[in-house]
Amino acid sequence: MITLPDGIVPAISDLTANNILFTGDYGIGKSGLLASTEYLLADPEDKLRSYPCQRVHLTNWQDHKDFATLISKMSPGTFKGIGLDSLNISYDHCLTWVMNNVKFDGIKITHPSEKPQTAYNRVTSEFITWLRSVTYLGYHVIATCHVSIKEVRSKNGTVYDRWIPAFTGGSSGSSYSSVLKVFSIIGFMTLETVERPPTGVVMGKKVVDTRLDASRIDTVETRVIYFGKYGNWLTNNKEGGFPDKVILNGNWRDDWKILQDSWGKTETVTGVAEEPVEGTTLKVVEGEIK
Repeated sequence: MITLPDGIVPAISDLTANNILFTGDYGIGKSGLLASTEYLLADPEDKLRSYPCQRVHLTNWQDHKDFATLISKMSPGTFKGIGLDSLNISYDHCLTWVMNNVKFDGIKITHPSEKPQTAYNRVTSEFITWLRSVTYLGYHVIATCHVSIKEVRSKNGTVYDRWIPAFTGGSSGSSYSSVLKVFSIIGFMTLETVERPPTGVVMGKKVVDTRLDASRIDTVETRVIYFGKYGNWLTNNKEGGFPDKVILNGNWRDDWKILQDSWGKTETVTGVAEEPVEGTTLKVVEGEIK
């Protein structure tokens, strides 16, 4: 039975109310980010075996269906959330299952390109039905996918490369478009060189000395996630919860906490160095200054 509201219902602004898709090149560190959430993780690529985490290795499409079914039979709140790593490999399992089990015009085909008008739609329908069934389980869902490079021509004729999620099609009913509709937030992970003040040890604690002149500032290459609108990669932050840019550090275990702490901020958030400690020119990196 439903009940009607008796007044204005506040907007849901919590991070976990938004399903998130993280894209990026293969091997850049998306799996580590998922492992840091402590969510239940679907692992069709078997990449998560190098992380301590709750993972289920899915070896075929039936495993994917069973994954959703088993979770639906468990008590609500059994897991902190659900992670899917990565959607491209899950899509490949789905495509293989459709090719092995579905006939098109009475015949079996080996690839959707043999019957493009019907086969691609059938694969998309099967895949998106499963993906949405996972989002209906009552858990926060975070997913990853690899990217491909597409050549784009701007209105003024400039040609540039753009990184987009690696799914087929471009129409409103394609796998590419259908996957994007499932996630209200899309972040792009890349490597970037950022400035970091040099560190030292004071009374057994690692600190950054902000008294050093700017010429002695060093740099570090680290993972960065973009949520804002940029021309060279696809992002979506329509909920406005994340800043345009979040800088991660070298420890994958910190990824999810840094993202949680950045929710609701408008300025770039960095996990490489902390804010200056009040009343001192020293900046704490690890531990407390005594």
